[in-house]
Amino acid sequence: MTIELERNPMSAGEPTWATATVTNVGADDVAWLHDGCAVAVYLWGPMQGTTWRPGRPQVGIAANYKSAALKQLGIEDGAVVVRFTPERFVKKKGSYGCADIGITEMLAPGGSIVERARWSGVAGLLLGPPPTGFIELTGSFRYFWREAKGEPPDVTKAVLDAPVPAWIENDVAAVLHPAEAIDAALLDGRFVDVLDRRDLGNANEPIVRFDPATGMWQIGLLDHGQQPRAHIVLVDGASGRQLGFADRPWTFEVDGFP
Repeated sequence: MTIELERNPMSAGEPTWATATVTNVGADDVAWLHDGCAVAVYLWGPMQGTTWRPGRPQVGIAANYKSAALKQLGIEDGAVVVRFTPERFVKKKGSYGCADIGITEMLAPGGSIVERARWSGVAGLLLGPPPTGFIELTGSFRYFWREAKGEPPDVTKAVLDAPVPAWIENDVAAVLHPAEAIDAALLDGRFVDVLDRRDLGNANEPIVRFDPATGMWQIGLLDHGQQPRAHIVLVDGASGRQLGFADRPWTFEVDGFP
């Protein structure tokens, strides 16, 4: 397995492509088990020695919302994580899902799987440009075995990892970190009123997104149901000033998943 970055250092706020190649160098077929997305190599990693700023303490419903939002994002410990998105999913906004099925493909001797993936220039899915620093990316080719040896008892342990050390340079104008943007949104009484009327986590979930095109954070709550609806505070990414409040329908085909 080889992984090639388009550039290193990678620039925060700008896309960087990676090409992963998996080649069967043996004399027999390699069986590869995957789900409906059929992604051969996942490339991601946490930054080393740097974390998101935690913002300020909250109380009551505001504290519950902030805690739930950071936990959903996987950054309750401040971890700054970069993920590369497979090429066919780069146009999707937010996360993407895969059919929960098992499909086995065969890779013949000498054959290769070549995939491209893109880092959007922001941390997480839509968490804004990360700080300058070192990142230890890892490329993983998962769930495979040699046909001559047969399927192993636990195929989930058949993982080939390759470290890809890289550096991120951030020349972007100062942007609030996610927890700071949440703090700014919680100053909006309209948003807090929405939270007060909800059982957090029951048919609803937090929205935390940074839009590089406008330089704004979108912080809110998505109500699920037959007609999903979002309640969103717009926060200036540089100053933390509240720029507006939106109460609108949410369309997964357009808005993606939080």
